[in-house]
Amino acid sequence: MRRLPFALVSILVFLFSFLFFVPKTNTAWAAPTTLTATADAMIQSLNPDSKYGSNSHLDVMKSYPPITNPEGKTRSLVKFDLSSIPANATIDSATFSIFLYGCNWTQTVDNLHIGRNKDSWQEYLVSWNNKSSFDTGSVINSTAPCTSVNQYLNYNIKPFVTGWMNGTYPNNGIVMYGNEGAGVSWIKFFYGRENPANKPPKLVLTYTLPGQPTDGNTNDGTEEDGSDTNDKETASKPGEDKSATQSATISAQKATPSTTISEKAKGISGARIALIVALVVILGALTAGYIIYRRRKKLASKKDKEPEKLEENKEEANTQEPSDK
Repeated sequence: MRRLPFALVSILVFLFSFLFFVPKTNTAWAAPTTLTATADAMIQSLNPDSKYGSNSHLDVMKSYPPITNPEGKTRSLVKFDLSSIPANATIDSATFSIFLYGCNWTQTVDNLHIGRNKDSWQEYLVSWNNKSSFDTGSVINSTAPCTSVNQYLNYNIKPFVTGWMNGTYPNNGIVMYGNEGAGVSWIKFFYGRENPANKPPKLVLTYTLPGQPTDGNTNDGTEEDGSDTNDKETASKPGEDKSATQSATISAQKATPSTTISEKAKGISGARIALIVALVVILGALTAGYIIYRRRKKLASKKDKEPEKLEENKEEANTQEPSDK
């Protein structure tokens, strides 16, 4: 057992050496990326062929007699360009933000529903009659209370964005509508992307990129740009030169400052964690075993010495008896 300390040190050195041979895993974390709407439009059932893509406001409304006759519905569509997000990104959060700047008529109807559009639509051509259908099974039910006027309202649409990114369904944006079955009239006004107030609909994303095995070099090539998309879509308005619009869009994209990955988190691989746990367990077991061994050896040594001591005491007593007499 004298070799136990040497064996203990040898095992620890052997296991610790594996920590330097197991590939390191670097995980790239992207700073929050804010995208602005690339297309938005409202559609009205009372004006089913009218196109409102160039309007500066987005309304969500239910008109009910005697306010208007017949009753009507107004919905709003919003779309974001996700091409700046890496295709292999894992979406951690996706928040849709839209600025509520006014309400009218009754203010007791706060419902706001957000649906995922199934079909494609064009900002300056969409109307009630050619509107996209939406997935009624995945509608996000929330509220837009008039007490929250003059501020951005935030809604979690992570399920939609995740599906758009992984190709489960095409990115045709969202539709906003309210309680269209209410027996009263209500209306909510939101800023559109063309509004001079410069408070357009936004999509705030956070995401991570998958870990890549490296040789320890921090320059692993996992950095990606998550650019703020403030450009308008390349589709031209009626009467506008398409090539000029595309050129302006490309120039704007080059001039737009990008939101890059702000940090790389060097992760500990599962193998490293397992080795560290194994080291702790082995060290604890060997230490406990060594303590028990030393204690038992001490007790055994003590027991071996007791008969010798008794024998010495007897001999000492025998030698002392004659002198006493």
